[in-house]
Amino acid sequence: MLSNYPVFLSGNVGAIKRREVIFPCINLPEEARSLEKEFETELPAFTNQVLSIPDEKVTAVLAPKESKKIPECLLTAWQSRMRGDALVAWINESVIYDPNAACAVGNNKDEASQGGHVTTLFGSYSQYCQREGGKPRTLRNFSPDLEEICASVLGWKVEKRHTNTGKFIKGIRLRVAGADDQIPTHEVYLTGLLKPTMSSDGSSDGSSDGSSDGSSDGSEPLLYKESDGCDGLSDVSLKKDISTDDRPDATTPTGVSNEKPNTISTKKDFVFWLIDPTILTLHIPSPLGEIVCTAKPVVTVVNAAKIPVGFNCSMTWKFPTGEQGTIEDVPLLAAGTFEDAAKKIAKEWLEKQEPWKPQINRKAMYGGELVIIVGRWDGKWQVEFASGRKDYVKSNKLSKPSED
Repeated sequence: MLSNYPVFLSGNVGAIKRREVIFPCINLPEEARSLEKEFETELPAFTNQVLSIPDEKVTAVLAPKESKKIPECLLTAWQSRMRGDALVAWINESVIYDPNAACAVGNNKDEASQGGHVTTLFGSYSQYCQREGGKPRTLRNFSPDLEEICASVLGWKVEKRHTNTGKFIKGIRLRVAGADDQIPTHEVYLTGLLKPTMSSDGSSDGSSDGSSDGSSDGSEPLLYKESDGCDGLSDVSLKKDISTDDRPDATTPTGVSNEKPNTISTKKDFVFWLIDPTILTLHIPSPLGEIVCTAKPVVTVVNAAKIPVGFNCSMTWKFPTGEQGTIEDVPLLAAGTFEDAAKKIAKEWLEKQEPWKPQINRKAMYGGELVIIVGRWDGKWQVEFASGRKDYVKSNKLSKPSED
């Protein structure tokens, strides 16, 4: 079928939609030409050439498995789905693949109007449809269609689970503005696979030339994102093994440069670091002197599409007292993770060097019970017990816990 406009099928799931192959024709002629007249003498030879192509080769090229290696086809098909189905457009904008996450399905389409943060998949989807003016799916069809698109179209490993507290889908979560900006949407990822067209002066115009080397397997990077809650960073969490079946694979990096120590505090720094894995260095000032932390890339971490997403590093801290500590296999998979890890361990070391005193967010002993200091008012410290109860106490009633 040839069409100047997108062809919409009824629904974006099912056997027919999975077998749909869209070949974009986006190269516009510079001037009107009579192709029939120009190619009149070539048609017999062209027809014979086409008829001589074996049926097996034609089938192989048009088969979904082969067409999924063509970035232009993948991008056009995905954009066509987004234009014809609000569920697909919502997935592209609001859903992230995370093998270790589980997000509640929910059943309240008016969750957004009740105030607070939307936390369920159905609530977020309904909010998107209301904002964009589309008609949302019913709750009965929402979960099956969401699972179908995630599994069949995107290749994500998702699983629906039922618990006493409701229904969840394991393998996906909602995108968090600000925290997940470095994770591309599926449309952005597919756009990045296109090969730019080179103009006559050697510059790129950023458009596709319609060709592909077939090296892509058509799957979106299944980005694994370590917890960014560095307040819980410890030796145990740093040594956590991330090379499992549901997480990125690890390979030996091709080389590490020692010439330009740097940091990866910004997304731009992180991208350049993936290309040129230099040894990272951070100088942390402290009352006792400068603390120097370095991170040497040891193992490349790649996603399911074998694209590097970070490195497992050997991190070393040199303290002003002459002490030195090293933690192996630290996964640095996003901008800022090196700085956060370096400062976290430096802070813990400093706290051990100074005489213990009450501080907010510090653990303490009160009346034989472990509490957390959460505030201060009128000369007294506010502490929170394990039960959640809070109380105000004097400084002399608090003491250093054995684990602090």
